[in-house]
Amino acid sequence: MPACARESLIAADACGDLGMGTEQPGLRRLPLRCTPQPDESLTSLVLRLAERNGMDWPSEVAKPAGIRSLPVFAPSSAQLEALALLSGVPAEKLAAMCAERIPNGAPRPAVRLRGVEFPADWLRPERKACPRCLGESPHHRLQWDLRHVRVCVPHACALIHACPGCGKRLDWGRPTLTRCRCGRDLTAAPAADCDTEALGAAAWIGGTVIGDPNANHVNSSGYILSGPEFLTVFDGYTGA
Repeated sequence: MPACARESLIAADACGDLGMGTEQPGLRRLPLRCTPQPDESLTSLVLRLAERNGMDWPSEVAKPAGIRSLPVFAPSSAQLEALALLSGVPAEKLAAMCAERIPNGAPRPAVRLRGVEFPADWLRPERKACPRCLGESPHHRLQWDLRHVRVCVPHACALIHACPGCGKRLDWGRPTLTRCRCGRDLTAAPAADCDTEALGAAAWIGGTVIGDPNANHVNSSGYILSGPEFLTVFDGYTGA
């Protein structure tokens, strides 16, 4: 497939054009719920719901809501309402975990994520993760879906794309986010150190998209050591 065609295909998928479906009637709330994390993606919540409710496949949560494939980046309002009914999480909160399609009619589709607009092909379907982050909290971070984010800022390490045990690429086909299909514990996977250029880019992009301009994460000692704004306070080149 030509590169331009592949980019168009990914851009369409990021806008939800390849993941649309019709939700099934008679939806019932899942017995067990999951509390969304502030920096969690919608696809991550779908996987965690499937795992907590003892399902074999994430599609057992996604398909009843009309979502045909994962990851889901920009679901329709009907899909969000269906997921809200299944999960017990308000649709408004689910909408903050994913992008919104912008119908601009431009050749290059665009999306809006937490108030920030950018090309849809910035969102990539390939799964990547920080082993240390997964060890701290087993959920997929929203910024990991951005194509230019290849490193973890809090841990200053490269994101992994494949299992160090079997060598296969990480995917969205199983409910658990912390183990590969081969059984390897991904939280114990080695992660390489990253360079300052990649760290600076990830800090700016992640902070812009995930950060809350109205939030104040300064602690009692006058430092910012936690929260999404942690991503925006360092210069990747100088550390200032």
